[in-house]
Amino acid sequence: AYIENSPYGKSRGIQGFEDGLRFVRDRKQIEMAVWPRLRMDRAILQNPDYDWDAVFASMTAAMT
Repeated sequence: AYIENSPYGKSRGIQGFEDGLRFVRDRKQIEMAVWPRLRMDRAILQNPDYDWDAVFASMTAAMT
């Protein structure tokens, strides 16, 4: 619903799970294409266990 109701989603007629999934995949592809061009420290944090506290701790540690 978040993507469907966004201006981007509305303008592209995104509806349902499959369209939402396609949006996420397309966004990831664009982000990964831009990634090497960024001139700043950056990191990709994996979260296979959905442990958001651990991810937040990793982000905080990386920035200090």
